[in-house]
Amino acid sequence: MTFCSWSKVTDAAALVTGPDYFPPPISACGQPAGATGGDGGILLGTMLMDMDANNPVVRLCAEGMDLERAGRREDAARVFASAWEQSSSALEKCIAAHYVARGQTSPAENLRWNLESLEHADTMLDGQVEGFYPSLYLNIGWAHEDLGNREEARKYYELAETRLESLPEGAYRETVRDGIERGLQRVKAGV
Repeated sequence: MTFCSWSKVTDAAALVTGPDYFPPPISACGQPAGATGGDGGILLGTMLMDMDANNPVVRLCAEGMDLERAGRREDAARVFASAWEQSSSALEKCIAAHYVARGQTSPAENLRWNLESLEHADTMLDGQVEGFYPSLYLNIGWAHEDLGNREEARKYYELAETRLESLPEGAYRETVRDGIERGLQRVKAGV
């Protein structure tokens, strides 16, 4: 049984909030627009806070999110692909690959791009992306689940759970926690 429609949803946050959920835009400081106290509603909110707001890759990802929220998913996918093409550092590649994953219409391609993101995240040993792992693992688990790979899904949901403490307390952390719990419940129940 497929939990989500990949034609409508390509983000694990939708597991919690529904198929029409799109995270808020990134403001110039890297925080979601209107956010206070770091309760980011975007999958990369924690990590982007430490990035240069003038970074072209970050700006393209923010532009893509705006397009996605406006219902222009194909345009957003093109912008995310442009971010990937312009990325040069491991951090930029990690971010861009995750956003490219959002634009995919199949769980296999979503998984491929999130694994690409993970590969780049794993090369950064300075802790700069610690807050990114819970949501990245959640997305990888979700893609595995949608592909019918229950054991792999469970593995990644459990990895997400072990990294949850890297997120600051708040609404975003609770959204990720809920997605992890629901994913684990589904794979354990064989739903």
